[in-house]
Amino acid sequence: MNIEVGDLVKVKKDSSLSPALRFHYNKTGIVMNTIDEDDHPDWVISERYDYIVLFSDGTKGVFRFCDLDVISKANEDNDI
Repeated sequence: MNIEVGDLVKVKKDSSLSPALRFHYNKTGIVMNTIDEDDHPDWVISERYDYIVLFSDGTKGVFRFCDLDVISKANEDNDI
């Protein structure tokens, strides 16, 4: 499933997360933005987008696609 800005996501409980990101295990948040190479040409960025997630306590984290599960899509197409 494709992750987009505004989606509600949950951080996977995964031992491969860095110790700084493990603080966010199983927390839900909203994808606020993405980081890509065009925005920051000097940064080392994964081939996939990195997602900036805002949590209810006001903290933010940067996660890769594989670190997140989509709970709810912000813009679902509902054909009637």
